[in-house]
Amino acid sequence: MSDVTPINSAIFASKEVLPALGNTAKEVNFNDPQNALQTINDWVAQQTKRKIKNFIDRVEANMKMILISTASYEVEWKYKFNPKLTKKENFYTSLTQTTPVDMMSIRGRFYRRYIKSIDADVLQLPFAKNEIKMTILLPRKTNGIDKLLESLTTLELKDLKFKGKPTKLIDVKLPKFEVDFKVDLKKSMQGLGVHDLFSNANFPNITNHGVMKVNVIVQNVAVEVSERGALFAFAARAPSPTSKFIVDHPFVFLIRRGNDVFFAGRVNFADN
Repeated sequence: MSDVTPINSAIFASKEVLPALGNTAKEVNFNDPQNALQTINDWVAQQTKRKIKNFIDRVEANMKMILISTASYEVEWKYKFNPKLTKKENFYTSLTQTTPVDMMSIRGRFYRRYIKSIDADVLQLPFAKNEIKMTILLPRKTNGIDKLLESLTTLELKDLKFKGKPTKLIDVKLPKFEVDFKVDLKKSMQGLGVHDLFSNANFPNITNHGVMKVNVIVQNVAVEVSERGALFAFAARAPSPTSKFIVDHPFVFLIRRGNDVFFAGRVNFADN
C-alpha cells in the first residue's frame, strides 16, 4: 500500500445538469435505467479491477446525478504463502458442521499472543510495505466467535502491540477468503442529524431545477486475501520446535498500521 493512494472519482449526470458540471461529468440517460446502471457499474468494476462488479442495483428516472469515488488497495505479504502448499481442508462453521476451504500454509517467525479478556489467540502477519499488518483474532473455542465479538469492546489497540522480534517458529494455516461489505450510509447520517440532505437539499451552482435531494449514500468495500506476496525464505539452521496456529473456525481480522485500522471483518464461510 503506498502512502498516497489514488482516488478515482466520476460524476454521472443527466443532460440538463451537465452545463454546470463542465468536463468533469459523464452523461447518462436516467430515463433508460438499464443502460445507465450498466454504464455506472462497468466504470466501478474497471476502477476496482473487478473486485466490485455490481456497486448499485438500481437507478431511477428522476435522478439528476450520481457521484462515485473509488480507491483500490493492493498489498503483498512480506512472507508469501506458497501456492503449492494450499490445499482443501475443513473449516468449522459450527461445532458439528464444516465446509471445505482453500487453506494456505506457511512456517515462519510471527508475533503471537493469547489475550485472556477476549479468550482468543492473536497472530500478526506483516505485509511488505509501510508497516501494514493483518491481525488475526481466533477464539479458543470453535463456536466462540459471538463471544469474541461481544468482548471486543474491552480490547484496546495497545493490547495488540508486540515488542522485540518474533523468535519462535510457527506453522500457520489460514484460509483464502474474500469479504464484500456494502452499507447504506443514509440511516447512519440521519442518526447524526443530517436530514435536509435527503429531503430538501439545494444545489444552486449545479441546477436551477428547484429542490433536489440525495437518494442514497453507499459504501462498498471488497477485500481479497490470497497467497500473493514476496517469497518466504529463511536461513537454514538446526531444527527448532514449532507451534501451530490453525485458522479452521470463524475468526476476526484487522488490517492496520499502528493504531489505525483500515479494514476489519468477520470470516465464517457459513454461506458456502
